[in-house]
Amino acid sequence: AHVGFLKQIAGQLSILIEKGRWVSDLAQSNERYRTLFEMSNDAIFICPSPTHPCVTVNENMCNWLGYTHQALSKLSLHDLMHAGEFDRISQLMEGLVPGGTPIIFETELQKGDGGELSLGMRVVAIEHGGEQFIQGFARDLSEVKALSEQLKRHSTFENLIGKNHKMQEIFELIHKYSPTAFDDQKQF
Repeated sequence: AHVGFLKQIAGQLSILIEKGRWVSDLAQSNERYRTLFEMSNDAIFICPSPTHPCVTVNENMCNWLGYTHQALSKLSLHDLMHAGEFDRISQLMEGLVPGGTPIIFETELQKGDGGELSLGMRVVAIEHGGEQFIQGFARDLSEVKALSEQLKRHSTFENLIGKNHKMQEIFELIHKYSPTAFDDQKQF
């Protein structure tokens, strides 16, 4: 009788040990996920739909837009975009299905201080717990846009384009000796 009782206890202990391993594996998996989520160079968000508030956002999303986690978790993409821009983006997202093709686009989101942030976004549909969500990965494009504008100004003059050294010298001379050429408000 004691042997049978000990076998039952041993069976239950083995189940508990196995559950302990599962819990430990789950905790490690969760920690890896959190690390990837927070250490990403992208801003990441998850929301049920473009009109529903974000379920979760990473630190980059908060920092770039200037919101706290609590404030950003009350806002939706609809709240963060201009109306016309939101209409364009929500039409793109209508066809999203879990496992389907991601949608890639550029947009601007409104920052907490009233400014705007240019972002390149990659949005996918995911399924979790029987529900569908939108997961977005965003890259800050503000520096790229500023450099592009600077390059455009530096290598062009009116309808002339030139990147070689001689053309750059000519552009500099025009800038130096004809400052009114770039001042739309002054008239000859």
